[in-house]
Amino acid sequence: MKILGHIYIYICIYIFRVESFSITQWHGVAMVLGSMLCVCGALLVTLVKGPPVHLTSTHKDNSNPTMGCRSKVDCIKGCLIIISAQTALSFWLVMQGLMLKIYPNKLRLTALQCFFSCIQTLVWAVAVDRNISAWKLRWNFNLLAVAYCGIMFNGVSYWMRIWVIQRRGPVFAAAFTPVSFICTAIFSVLIWKEILHWGSVGGFILLVCGLYGVLWGKHKEGKIKPSIEQKSETKEETV
Repeated sequence: MKILGHIYIYICIYIFRVESFSITQWHGVAMVLGSMLCVCGALLVTLVKGPPVHLTSTHKDNSNPTMGCRSKVDCIKGCLIIISAQTALSFWLVMQGLMLKIYPNKLRLTALQCFFSCIQTLVWAVAVDRNISAWKLRWNFNLLAVAYCGIMFNGVSYWMRIWVIQRRGPVFAAAFTPVSFICTAIFSVLIWKEILHWGSVGGFILLVCGLYGVLWGKHKEGKIKPSIEQKSETKEETV
């Protein structure tokens, strides 16, 4: 479902006209094709399995095939919640690009985002599970997971995302979203000893090629824009 956020971001960028793509130039074509390859690669990783990749002869598949929804209603609820979350995140990423032009204080925006996220999480937690003992933190792995999510994911990653959006725009930040599939697969193979499939390998190759196309297009666009702005300024001075 995370690939939906990647698609929604490009839809929001097109609707709000945050960034423009010049299809008549090579860097614009590279960005469009690179974005399409990222989407296709993420879909391939999610939907296509293919034959397993046997790295070693003693490799065992530790994935649990019985894991899933308890009922169809739970599956529908989970899908709707994930879709709504990815849609809200996509709108927020695009709105950050517009907001940073008016209010470029990245640290304060990160603090406000973490504060309101904490309030929303608290309301959702109270609505879902009102058992106080379920939310107690002890000196175990759960405390380490909460500390890591709070410091790295909610603190550092939010600030880095705002910094990237301010410097390169939301398209550049959205291009790295499918990289999480690659990181998840690598850690699943190394830590949980899960079997990697050739469908995922093909999707990873498309993700890398698409990401390279977007990065190359943004790099060329960064070189062309200053020259275009200088030409427009010289024309205005002559007039």
